[in-house]
Amino acid sequence: MLLAASIPAAVWAEDAKLRVTVRRDGQMIPATVMIHPPNAPSGAIPASSQPANQKFTIASGTYDLVVKVDAQGGKEAAWVRVLGVKASGPALKEIPIELADGTLEVTTTDNGAKAEGAVRAFREGAATPVNQGPSGTALVLPPGPYRIEVVLSGASDYPHHATELWIEPKKTARLAEKFETGRLTVGVFRERQPVEALVQLALPGANDFFNYFSAPGTVSLSPGTYDVLVKPKGAVAVEVMRRPRVAVVKGKENKIFFDLTPAKVTAKVIRAGKAVPDADVRVVVAGGEEEAAKQETDGSFRLSPGRYELIAKLPDGDTMRDGPFEVGFGESLARTLEFERGQLTVQATRGKTIAEDAEVFVFRKGAQKPIAQGRSGAILELAPGTYDVKVTAGTETVWREAVKVQKGKPAKVEIAMKPKQGETMPEGDPGLPEGE
Repeated sequence: MLLAASIPAAVWAEDAKLRVTVRRDGQMIPATVMIHPPNAPSGAIPASSQPANQKFTIASGTYDLVVKVDAQGGKEAAWVRVLGVKASGPALKEIPIELADGTLEVTTTDNGAKAEGAVRAFREGAATPVNQGPSGTALVLPPGPYRIEVVLSGASDYPHHATELWIEPKKTARLAEKFETGRLTVGVFRERQPVEALVQLALPGANDFFNYFSAPGTVSLSPGTYDVLVKPKGAVAVEVMRRPRVAVVKGKENKIFFDLTPAKVTAKVIRAGKAVPDADVRVVVAGGEEEAAKQETDGSFRLSPGRYELIAKLPDGDTMRDGPFEVGFGESLARTLEFERGQLTVQATRGKTIAEDAEVFVFRKGAQKPIAQGRSGAILELAPGTYDVKVTAGTETVWREAVKVQKGKPAKVEIAMKPKQGETMPEGDPGLPEGE
């Protein structure tokens, strides 16, 4: 507990005689007297040690004494300080010590207002407290040095302070711990109605949470930033929603809300500049055919967050596919499916010869399934837009990206394929531009 120090060089020439007597409940008990120079740092090794209740000789001077009583008879070990002891002359100096417990009283405040705290008193290096209890009550402790830990009970991040102090016999040590917090309120809603959810609190970027509570609800936290995770209860399409780096400010309340209202998607079908009210419209998961949601009575689709496509079919059987597009909770999205067509012809060649075995596939950007396909040279009717084109012939595949199709205008793309195995290019046609 004490650092090494040496006896001061400047001492009186004549030795002094000391005796430290230690009693508990009037009965003399064994103890050890540890002798330090004045103002030795906490934890210093004593310059020398002597048994209590016996006379000993020491060079004249001023000393700090620490008297140690070992644990015995169910009593905890104890330490008593006697500071600034002046030893001089031949006369015996008696220092009586009556060993008794002391007390500790801790008060806690939160933003200046009285608050409840949990107090624990530890000996140095110990994992188990000597005593513990709520703030505002007196904790009885054997004399000696302690590490006092105080936790603000009402805060969800368990803010705590640690203080080193001595407990003196028959005296009360008082400690005032001041905390600062802000408040965080979390609400979860669906269609403007509250939804029960589990709210988890984590430090920014942490893999695990440190506390949780139920939403809607409010908690106190130390000022700082936190990641807020919400797990809705009941049949909800999303398992976890995360809001990163939510700020908590001293003395203020931050209210955050999670909206689980499904996205609203409306589709308008137009042909030749006129709306087609009797068109059949379906919504599917992007790249698939399975219906993702039924059409509501107002003609809209209510969708959970995800990636979707719309498929419209006219009474005469003409169909088109729109998307893919993404939606999130609470969004409102309007899509227009216009049956104004452009034309795309993809000509696959080998040298100057048409590759008759080539198959053409047309994809919207990011889609997994083609919206049109045909043989090389066929005219494909497509809605205006930008497409990716894939041509396959045997084992060979060639892609051409960002092919534009405009309304009412034909577009033509030529794609050169490799010759078949054992086939040569026509004479005079090298197959590649000169210099490549």
